[in-house]
Amino acid sequence: MNRVHTESFVRPVVDRPNANTRWVTAGPRLESAWLDEAYARARALETDPMTAAGVRLVWWRSGAAPADPARPGPQGGPVRAAEELGWHDLAAHPKAFAVVGRHTHCDVVLPSDGAVALRHLIVRATALDDGTPAVRVLDLRTGLGFHLDDDVERRALVATGVVAIRIGRYALVALPSGVELPDTRPQPEVIESASVPTQGRPSTRFVTSVTTMPPAPRLDDIARDVAGPGRARITLRRGDVWSTVDVPDAALDAGILVGRADRCETRVRPVLTESVSRVHVLVLREHGVVHAFDTASTQGTYADGERVRRVRLPDDGGTLRLASKDPVLLEWHPRAPVA
Repeated sequence: MNRVHTESFVRPVVDRPNANTRWVTAGPRLESAWLDEAYARARALETDPMTAAGVRLVWWRSGAAPADPARPGPQGGPVRAAEELGWHDLAAHPKAFAVVGRHTHCDVVLPSDGAVALRHLIVRATALDDGTPAVRVLDLRTGLGFHLDDDVERRALVATGVVAIRIGRYALVALPSGVELPDTRPQPEVIESASVPTQGRPSTRFVTSVTTMPPAPRLDDIARDVAGPGRARITLRRGDVWSTVDVPDAALDAGILVGRADRCETRVRPVLTESVSRVHVLVLREHGVVHAFDTASTQGTYADGERVRRVRLPDDGGTLRLASKDPVLLEWHPRAPVA
């Protein structure tokens, strides 16, 4: 498979063992001024600009942020974390995406906030149907979600222009490549929609347009309310144990999460093994093409015996293997929409 080149820089690198997300209080919310400061840090990075089409993801956590009550210091008091700053270039390419979270397998590792999930977000540099460059952010069904400037918990968005979000005590800024950046962070114009926009919204210079959407469903969510024939069918199989779910078009467009997430329904959960990560694969349709994205799983996703990070699901059906030890098969059965 062809590798999509990306570059990353982290200062400093903080190595901590992977552990389950701790349901700790996220602490005082980060005010808009923190997002403004994160944008200023991102814009002032002393490094070569990104040359390929796409976005540069810059994450920042201030050393002046409130102390972390979940990390006691040597005297029993909370630890005040050092400043963290890093960036990751994300090309606008079907094979390119970034997984954001605390797990060391992630592309963007945010290690210092226990409220951040092991696999928290997936970020794509993409384009709308009319060719407008955009960035897409999907929450991987975490307990925290992400936020813009307000206190509304967000689960999915598509944005054109500069966009900044906060994840717990971290700020994440997406800078489009090849465009002039404004001196100050643009305030987002936010609308809510049930689906991905097809066209860029007319706006004045340096205005960020953000469309927020419902969360990506888990396969279990769809299994609870199967409404008859849909766009496709997904079957999970382990030996003689299996479960089949009809998948409507809207779910494919929103992205479907497959994994051993907490609070799974009994219909799908018995098929999965401990080898399958809590969030293992995202099945997503963009521009009429369906792909499976491995979301930084521990044991990997395999197609035709090869470990893959992203794979197009064939128009005539196919099978993926989730995990290398005690695996589960994901069978993809595309079907024509019912007239």
